[in-house]
Amino acid sequence: MRLIDSYHKFNWKTRFIPVSTFIILALFILQGCAQPAQDSILEDSTVDEQVQPGGVEQEDEAEPEPINDTGEEDSYPPIATLAPDALVELLAEAQERDQVVVINFWATWCPPCLAEMPYFIRFYEEYDQDKVLFLSITADHIDTLETAVRPYQEQENLPFPIYVLVGMDPTPYSEKIGFELSGALPVTIIYDNNGELVQSWEREIKYEELEEAVNPLLQTPSSQ
Repeated sequence: MRLIDSYHKFNWKTRFIPVSTFIILALFILQGCAQPAQDSILEDSTVDEQVQPGGVEQEDEAEPEPINDTGEEDSYPPIATLAPDALVELLAEAQERDQVVVINFWATWCPPCLAEMPYFIRFYEEYDQDKVLFLSITADHIDTLETAVRPYQEQENLPFPIYVLVGMDPTPYSEKIGFELSGALPVTIIYDNNGELVQSWEREIKYEELEEAVNPLLQTPSSQ
């Protein structure tokens, strides 16, 4: 399944045209009703204020931005946009904390992604979060958060925060993390506690594969 194959339809309100005014009708016909491009819709949906995962306000637009703040207590982990620079910052912070990093790129419209999700839930719950940073990053369009991502989060009771790609182009993320994202999903990437990429899959994986890749890294002392 391809990340760039996700398309989203938008509903348009019916426009009523006064039948008594020929000039208005003519202008309406000439103007047309072209649907805006998806990229422009995505740009309009972003918010200026950016917030770190810990909640400290920053002027840097690279910081992850929570987007499910309803003003009420939420029993689910946050959902936040994640720009490429913010992803790099999370990786750098993990290296400073001597953490192994596991990144899973997925989407609600990707059947193999959903098939492997129980393994990541188990992994997140069983492994020490002080030693392993797990980043769950969805390629779902930001406009589908309320209709797809959040319902799936609640349905599966996902115990970890969810990050949302900013834009549908994986290239800027590839350049920042040192791994070429082809656009296929799911993708899982593992970095050791020195920030070195040690394992990657562009397919559905099993829990045992995560164990086999991560356990040796936790037993290896940091070289720093």
